[in-house]
Amino acid sequence: MILKKYFIAVSLTLMFQPVLSEPTGERVTLKVLKRTGESLFSNLAYECNECTFEQFDSLTLSRGWRKGPKQIILPTVELLSHLSFDGVPNTLDLIPGILGPEFKLIVKTLEGNIVDINFSGIIIVSKVMRNTVLRYPAGTRFHELTDEDGNIYVLFAYEVNSVDFDRSFF
Repeated sequence: MILKKYFIAVSLTLMFQPVLSEPTGERVTLKVLKRTGESLFSNLAYECNECTFEQFDSLTLSRGWRKGPKQIILPTVELLSHLSFDGVPNTLDLIPGILGPEFKLIVKTLEGNIVDINFSGIIIVSKVMRNTVLRYPAGTRFHELTDEDGNIYVLFAYEVNSVDFDRSFF
């Protein structure tokens, strides 16, 4: 397992015409989360790459579960292996219209700290457990945050309302 620090702009939302009926693919992440109780920020995250925004929006979750923000993933993502924990399912079958378990366990958040809350949104630094390689294509813009100790964090996900948005910002 690899522990990394990332930051996510949680509530910076772009308003564009929604594209609801196409599967999101790997550049958009639709996640369901379940707290583990180990810390305020600790949770398990399951991602669905086969879901549409419409299917995700209509999903009703049982007690203890919540939907994560709909996010665009900025780099290319290579999941080297799925996480596995004793007593924790690796997959979930939550959407009747998709054959088989469509949500896959991709990350466990261990801890987090709120860096900033302002009119633009929330910036959270999280320590996570995942086995993922993130690659930023040459020549593309990426965003860094440097804290007062000189640690550099790279933005890799951005919240959106639809899969149809202007990528020129990134």
